[in-house]
Amino acid sequence: MVGSEMPVSESGLQAVKGRMDIKDLVNRVYESKDLLIEIGLWACIGFFAGYLLKRYSGIIALLILFIAALVALHQIELINVTINWQSIYEFFGVQASLANTDNLTGFAWDWMRANTIIVTSGVVGFLVGLRVG
Repeated sequence: MVGSEMPVSESGLQAVKGRMDIKDLVNRVYESKDLLIEIGLWACIGFFAGYLLKRYSGIIALLILFIAALVALHQIELINVTINWQSIYEFFGVQASLANTDNLTGFAWDWMRANTIIVTSGVVGFLVGLRVG
C-alpha cells in the first residue's frame, strides 16, 4: 500500500513556532520602526501637554480668555484676523486638493481620521500626563 500513506501533520506547537519566526518578527518591526518612533513621539507630546495643562491650568485659562477676547473683537470688527490656509497646508504637508474643508475643525477631523494610530497614542499620552501632573 504505497499510495495510502497518511500525511504527517504538524503539532499545534510547531505551527505556532513556524508563524512566530524570530527573524520574520524582527524584519516586521524593523520595517515599521518609523511608525513606532512616530507613535512614541506623539505619546510623549501628549504626555507633556497633559502634564503642563494640569500644572499651569491658571495660565492656560488666561490664554483661552485672551483668545476668546480676540475672537469677540474680530466679530464686532474692531480688529481683523486673517489666516493664510495655503501656508498652513504647506507646513503640515497637506495637498490643497485633499483639503476639502475651509475651517479648522474640518481640517483637524480629516487629519485625525487619516492618522488614527498617532492620535490614539497622543490621547493616551495626554491622559497619562494629566494623571501624573
